[in-house]
Amino acid sequence: MLADAISKLPERDALVLRVYYGLDDNDPKTLDQTAKILGVTRERVRQILLRGERQLKHQFGVWHPESSKFKATRAVFAPILGGA
Repeated sequence: MLADAISKLPERDALVLRVYYGLDDNDPKTLDQTAKILGVTRERVRQILLRGERQLKHQFGVWHPESSKFKATRAVFAPILGGA
């Protein structure tokens, strides 16, 4: 289910999500570690990560209940990602 949703994302967004959450190696990374691996800045990783999470939340229908805006956090994805 998650793999299908990630496969629908742009390649760069999917890569950032896979590295940051450790989906390929079961070893989640920090923003700094992800940035170093991908050769981009920490801020760019954060931006791509938020965009990818928003897109996934849209696919899964997860909305922030108070503001009707997406709220991208690891806590929202932890159940989907197996506690990452």
